[in-house]
Amino acid sequence: MTQFYDERLARREFMYQKKRFVLTTVGICVGAAFLLAVLVQCHVFGI
Repeated sequence: MTQFYDERLARREFMYQKKRFVLTTVGICVGAAFLLAVLVQCHVFGI
């Protein structure tokens, strides 16, 4: 019984970590794209 419970807990923890990793990666990509867009606009329009 405890082994089954631990397994479920570990699986949930793994899913949580995976989700957090994906969110972090997406956040970094979005942030980088935003910075790049700002830099390009500044360069093109000479702001």
